[in-house]
Amino acid sequence: MNFKNCFYNLCAAVCFFQVLPLYSNGVLTWDEAVSEMLSNSPRVRKESSAVCRMRSLKTQSSYIPNPIFAYSVENVFGSHHWAGWDSAESRYELEQAFELGGKRNLRMAIAHSLYLAEKADLESLTLALLNELHDLFVQNKAAEEKFSLSLEIEALAIEYSQAINEKIAHGKGSCIEKNKAEMALTHARIKKEKALLNLKRIRDKLSRTIGVCLDSFDSVDYPFYDLFPFSTYCDYASKIDYHPEIAAANLRFLAAWQQIKLEKAFAVPDLTLLVGYKTNRECNDKGMILGAAFPIPIFNQNQGNISRARCEYSEADAFREDLKLFLEKRLADHLYEGESALNEALCIQESLLKEASESYECTVAGFQNGKFDGLQVLDAKSIYLEIKEKYLDALLEYHLKVGDIEYLTSKEECLP
Repeated sequence: MNFKNCFYNLCAAVCFFQVLPLYSNGVLTWDEAVSEMLSNSPRVRKESSAVCRMRSLKTQSSYIPNPIFAYSVENVFGSHHWAGWDSAESRYELEQAFELGGKRNLRMAIAHSLYLAEKADLESLTLALLNELHDLFVQNKAAEEKFSLSLEIEALAIEYSQAINEKIAHGKGSCIEKNKAEMALTHARIKKEKALLNLKRIRDKLSRTIGVCLDSFDSVDYPFYDLFPFSTYCDYASKIDYHPEIAAANLRFLAAWQQIKLEKAFAVPDLTLLVGYKTNRECNDKGMILGAAFPIPIFNQNQGNISRARCEYSEADAFREDLKLFLEKRLADHLYEGESALNEALCIQESLLKEASESYECTVAGFQNGKFDGLQVLDAKSIYLEIKEKYLDALLEYHLKVGDIEYLTSKEECLP
């Protein structure tokens, strides 16, 4: 078999399958997008590595100091009686340092708190990416609906222009109406091109966010027209304390408090015990060596590090309080804007759209009975499409705010 031909055939097959949509019927679902994004995101990999690093530091913090073995020989290679090896005195010593003041337990507690804080950071990053993906998902769906609407508007403008031309052909129209129809058609086509470019831009951004090629999907599956009422601010605010960012700030605050205790423990000197064995070749004497070392904390009592730890504790406390106030403010803003968008969407859905649809249907019925002309029918449909466009804008704003509120009220799940 020709290896070169085989290689070219394989490359052609790979390229062929890459241009095909990766998803069934070219429709990207939310679960598929989440799976692709989390598996391809370098930011998730980076934060996962940070969690692994803190796990390693947590393991390292549990180790006690290594024992020290020492061997020494005295009274050798000197002068007179010490010229040779016969007068040698050999020492075999083993030292072990013992940490006092609970240093090891405090060090392990700090490492554990920082490890959990890093896991909370990973959860927070994941939620932020999901919120970003949700916004792009909603924007892509809205762009699809607006592009579809722009096609209807263009078709309406074409019908309007044709009706004017027919009216002029029968000697009933005017140049002003013709110019108006041509302007409406041009405006509709420009609007369609803008809607198409906006759809391509958002789809490109969504593809890059989840890490797939641009032609992997044609549309997204999202319940864009579903509307649900918001809960109260108090219900949402009670969940902010469980947000991953708050959890991480609380854990770092706890670590700062434990750091103060550790710095105070460092003021307590460590005890070093020594045990050994000594031999004298000249006298053939042998004996044990016992000793202890304990620094006297007269000058250095770790005052500077204790003061620094207290400042870091105050800084961590202020940071978590400021973070909570910031998140509560964002929640209030998103809730007000979301309720406003919901009310607008419901008003358009239950009143304006219904009235515009009924008006259009009545105009069509009147046209069939000879009461109205075709231009009046097209005007009625134009009003209906304009209201529908505002309805799409209200739905887009509503779903964006729903995603923002869900991000702020999502519970942190990495803690035991």
